[in-house]
Amino acid sequence: MSEQIDKYGIHSLNKNIINNAQLYFDSLIKPVGSLGKLEALTCRFAAARQLWLPGQLPQPKLAVVKIIDAKVKTHAGREALLPFFAQSVNAEIYTFLVDTKATRQEIFRAAFSYMHEISLKSANVVAFVSHEDKDGKKLSKELLAEKSYQELLMSEDVSGIAMVGCILGAAKERLLLCLEGSVIIKAACLACKMAPEVLDYCFLGQTNKEAVQEYLAYLKIEPLLNIKLTNGFGYGAILAFSLLEAGVKSYKEMATFTKASVHGVIKEYTKGVSSK
Repeated sequence: MSEQIDKYGIHSLNKNIINNAQLYFDSLIKPVGSLGKLEALTCRFAAARQLWLPGQLPQPKLAVVKIIDAKVKTHAGREALLPFFAQSVNAEIYTFLVDTKATRQEIFRAAFSYMHEISLKSANVVAFVSHEDKDGKKLSKELLAEKSYQELLMSEDVSGIAMVGCILGAAKERLLLCLEGSVIIKAACLACKMAPEVLDYCFLGQTNKEAVQEYLAYLKIEPLLNIKLTNGFGYGAILAFSLLEAGVKSYKEMATFTKASVHGVIKEYTKGVSSK
């Protein structure tokens, strides 16, 4: 497995940075742990950026990547709201078009390399949208059973190969991955089998109504939202990203007990509140 990791160039998040970021969070003027999952997610964002000092940490920048198979017929109204949601968080929308005439190896490499282009556009968080997410059947069970690059390239599912390539490429570029939709979740599951470090970069935007609970159990991640949006359109991922923005903004701009000269008794009180 280490040989695979070296090939993909994916590294685990630095636990020391995560711990330092959490300690800083705990020093802010608020009950300890009061931001719940946003604190852990913000700490992972800091580790992905390899920076935990609030003055150095950048604000999150989202890229929404549509993975499109030219042979798949799409409906014009399916993503009608996507530009409006993206605009609300200043996210850019990009399209990766799967070249079905290329070899499977070429498709994988193109998808993997494409995420480097995305990172050069200042993105540090990515969400994927697939036209296959409506029924969740495109990524075959046979493909999901595979665990190696060589086995992946034997699949007939070229869209699935592209999705896995994009996810591995995003993790290599240290981009946080906001998952949404059954096909993307399944592809992330396969990517994590090929390179377990990928899991460090994944978070789930919203509850998935589709039959992917076994895959979420494998990934061991819980959603930030449960607002019954249609999965796979990207809306839930964008809304979840706005929560990450809020977490990072709090981390960067809230005062600490020390800077605010708050008495230690009040600090202890906040710890007591958070423990109840």
